[in-house]
Amino acid sequence: MAQHIRISVSRGHRYRQLVTSVWDPVRKRSVAKVLKHLGPVDDLEKEKPAIPLHIDGIESSCAAGHLALFYSIAQQYRLPECLENVCPSEGRRDANALMALVFNQINGRRPLKDIGQWLVDTPLGKWMDIDGQDFTKDNLTSALDAVSRTENEITVRKAFAIQKRATDSWREHVGRDPPHYYFYYDIARIKYNGSHCDWADNGYGPIANGRPHIGFGLVTSRGNHFPVLSLTVNGATNDARTFEAMADSLKAWQLKKITLILDRGIMNAKSTKFALNAGFHVLGGCNENSNDVKAAIRQWKDDSIELSTQVYPRPGNGEIYHRAWDGDLFGQHGRFVLILDPARRTKERGARDRMLHELRHSAKPGRVTELRHELGNVVATSVGRRGWQIDETAETEARNADGRFLLFTTDPTLKPEETVQAYHQRDEIEKAFRELNGRSSMGPIRYRVPNHVEPYLTVVCHLAYLIRTAINWMLRKEKREESIDQTVDELKKIHEVRLTRKGVSFPRWTRLSEQQRELVNLFDLKGLIHSN
Repeated sequence: MAQHIRISVSRGHRYRQLVTSVWDPVRKRSVAKVLKHLGPVDDLEKEKPAIPLHIDGIESSCAAGHLALFYSIAQQYRLPECLENVCPSEGRRDANALMALVFNQINGRRPLKDIGQWLVDTPLGKWMDIDGQDFTKDNLTSALDAVSRTENEITVRKAFAIQKRATDSWREHVGRDPPHYYFYYDIARIKYNGSHCDWADNGYGPIANGRPHIGFGLVTSRGNHFPVLSLTVNGATNDARTFEAMADSLKAWQLKKITLILDRGIMNAKSTKFALNAGFHVLGGCNENSNDVKAAIRQWKDDSIELSTQVYPRPGNGEIYHRAWDGDLFGQHGRFVLILDPARRTKERGARDRMLHELRHSAKPGRVTELRHELGNVVATSVGRRGWQIDETAETEARNADGRFLLFTTDPTLKPEETVQAYHQRDEIEKAFRELNGRSSMGPIRYRVPNHVEPYLTVVCHLAYLIRTAINWMLRKEKREESIDQTVDELKKIHEVRLTRKGVSFPRWTRLSEQQRELVNLFDLKGLIHSN
């Protein structure tokens, strides 16, 4: 009795059935008789019927759906080719080693000695067409040497060339940010736990706190927030001094019509001059450490700023107001934009008034000392029993600056509202640093050799962040609600199970949920997850 598998449809769902043909004497023709229901059809693999397999056992199982995601993004953005073009080697050894370090970076960052076995135990080795056992700790660090090395007192650095090719690649996917092309620059400090490294030094400020740190500068694009350029700097280098090297690197790339968005710790006369000499404009916040800035912040009264024609609504954060005018600052002609945040003004003014009230009525010397420190020059030293007095002029100046923040740009084409919007989007680079220190596992730095620290930060971490940014961009493009981490965690539930039958091992993938199926289709993972 011949048997065959047919597909039936019930309530919009497709099912497989094992059937045979039998003679129906009433109808006087053959009809199908169902012998067994085999289950639903897997739409991702229609050509392979869900025939029950007779297996001897399970050899291994590993979470691999998220690895397929990372590998697919790297292929789409041609990251292996970027590495091979800059660091060619026999059999793409160095490029594969660097990609293995990148994949490891965004997947828990295991020790170098364990990466080879990890490539063997997961489908990554098969997808990359490599033998994971060849990727020992020495081979992986040798790939870092291919990016940065010193020979005969000459240092060869290839990180910027890799970053340039990677930037060109993602720009082919996402394009530029009209109407202006903005880059955001900032620097982070990463604690260094080793005994010595030329990049590490005792930094200053609340973050460094006199401990050995390594500086990591990052430039990101506006809107899509892809990494453009990153560099390693000595931990004790002032943020503003790192800007010159970054500006020179961007100039070498021959990028044009760029406005660099700077934090107020970097925005000064030197950085403005460096940017203009490199052919770029700058836009940044201004620290109140010069008479010109102090005068500009207090130039206008509140009622001349808080106008309906000068309001900037911030989604979920209330409204702020702005007033713009042209003038000179940092030795350059540009445009001032004074921002007034009413909510911040109320908070700052109320906090100071409460402290002044407490100071006037407090009899505890210790608390008086604390309040005087908090109030700064508003309270001056004087002769008398109390030893202090309130400086009314300083208090008036402080009240006139409550809730205000000064921006300055050398780009004359920017409208005031565009200036405000561009600067307020600067918090995206802060999110980038949180991302790098979070799932991208940038710190702590475990490398000791300077020529390994630099490619680790500027290639491995840079490309790891690029992959996660690309995932986020595709999710937002398709208006998906999942975050990057939610997407990775959901795909991590998809396992590759290696089964054995008659001494032969072969892979099978666990059944997909509806959400997983949608993500597999979105990121085009069907060829990886079902490549048996």
